[in-house]
Amino acid sequence: MLRGLGVSAGIAYGRALVLDPLKFVLTRKSIGADKKSVNAEVTRFRQALKTAARDLKQIKSELQKSGSADHAEIFEAHILLLKDPVIIDAVIAMIRDELVAAEWAVQSVFQNTITALGTVDDSYIRERVSDLKDIRDRLLRNLVDSDFDPDRLPELKEETIVVARALSPSQTVSFRDRFVVGFAVEVGGPTSHSAIIAKSLRLPAAVGFTDIVSRIKTGDMLVLDGNEGTILVNPSPTMISEAKNKALKYSDYAEELLSLKDVPAETLDGHRINLRANIELVDELDDHGLFGAEGVGLYRSEFLFLRCSPRLPTEEEHFEVYKALAERSKPHFAVIRTLDLGGEKFFHEVLESNEMNPVMGLRAIRLCLKRKDLFRTQLRAILQAGLHGKLRLMFPLISGVRELRVAKMVLDEVREDLHREGKPFDEKMKIGIMIEVPSAATIADLLAREVDFFSIGTNDLIQYCLATDRGNDSIAHLYTPLHPAILRTLKFVVESANNAHIDVSMCGEMASDPLHALILLGLGLRELSMHPTAVPIIKNVIRSIRIREAKSLVNKIKDFTTEQEIREYVLETMIYKFPKGLICQLH
Repeated sequence: MLRGLGVSAGIAYGRALVLDPLKFVLTRKSIGADKKSVNAEVTRFRQALKTAARDLKQIKSELQKSGSADHAEIFEAHILLLKDPVIIDAVIAMIRDELVAAEWAVQSVFQNTITALGTVDDSYIRERVSDLKDIRDRLLRNLVDSDFDPDRLPELKEETIVVARALSPSQTVSFRDRFVVGFAVEVGGPTSHSAIIAKSLRLPAAVGFTDIVSRIKTGDMLVLDGNEGTILVNPSPTMISEAKNKALKYSDYAEELLSLKDVPAETLDGHRINLRANIELVDELDDHGLFGAEGVGLYRSEFLFLRCSPRLPTEEEHFEVYKALAERSKPHFAVIRTLDLGGEKFFHEVLESNEMNPVMGLRAIRLCLKRKDLFRTQLRAILQAGLHGKLRLMFPLISGVRELRVAKMVLDEVREDLHREGKPFDEKMKIGIMIEVPSAATIADLLAREVDFFSIGTNDLIQYCLATDRGNDSIAHLYTPLHPAILRTLKFVVESANNAHIDVSMCGEMASDPLHALILLGLGLRELSMHPTAVPIIKNVIRSIRIREAKSLVNKIKDFTTEQEIREYVLETMIYKFPKGLICQLH
């Protein structure tokens, strides 16, 4: 058994297809110094760009025709990156200045960018490296004679599990309507494009394995568990039979859960819980409608910035996206989190210097308050788009009252500007903040006086509270949501919001884990936001319990001293409540 991290639920079994990483063995090839030779090489590079753009447009068109507009957006981002003047100019400059062949210049420029992004302490940004690699490999395939195209799988005639060191969005999309039943890769994370697409295609998937490309051979029989993040290699007939039964039970259970999408998330004693969706793309709203989420609890506006990189999105581009979000969220509301990026290569023209520790540095609200021009542009668009539906505005990474008041002051100035210009906007839009910094959690009672709602971002809050890098495998065991310190912190934040009579929700990964649902309800949370596919699972838990049971559980564990004690007690309770034994595996 090989262990990784499950990123898309389900159980699959089939033969392995190992995709070796695409490797171009390049040497530094010189070209003539005469103008004709240099111009010919630049022309060859520009032709490779055109060919790559043509191929990507074809993929995008096919996806749009098949109804996968959200996936098509990913390739639109790739097309825009192919037009990136910073990258194009750097490649051409290297060809002209160092008199090298186009493929060597492409490899060098892209590798420098990829290396820089790989050092960023932000998992979302690190995972965007796969996009750059995908584009680099397309260009190199057009410049170097190569018969291998990773976008084209061999003809498959039986159920297949794809194994690779990494998968590009292009490759993942190509799994549609094939015999591919799941995939396992060494790199990537829950927020990578491949993981997002896997969830949309409902393919079991797992990432974070060690050296699986050399440990698994094409043709090996595999059992992949996307819930637990495990692979069985060449299991016995008995194990395969057990896996088939488990897969069948999971499939039946998943269908049973989907039948709940149109019923309310209401406890047995009549308490209504609001379940909303976390999304990156407006087209994902199709999924949250399918799975029964009621509105959007977190829209990550970073994707718009990344899609437009290296330039900044215009006010009109902001407005069109937020208008679509507002309209497609009706009759529910959608929460837009303002820009939460910083310290990465995509914003090299925005930041004045490289960051040694970007996750603790100039990012999120700090970046916006330093660069008020980009902040104002986004705020203007959000306020105006609010007239087309129900939007809420949320500031990320707030660490204190003064910082929040400065952000609100900028917002007030933007409102005054719109009034002066005679442009209508939502004058009653609710304003909230993310509680994801320990200092903010500690003074939640003070911050609650300043805003209309809280949204608890447990991903960063846990990381900061426990001083544990959630992307570091060697200390991953220390990143635990059930640490007594985390539960006490959550309790204070929820109580502070309730005492101030403002809304409080949770939008971190903790909200999507059924093992935590009973605790969160017992702590007083009545709004949870998660990936759309998790909604039916959490709804099933909610409809099977009583609030008094949740409060009793929290009261029982409040004096426990270790995460292990808490987890064992909660797990025992959940197994008793859900004898099928599946509920604690579907996170």
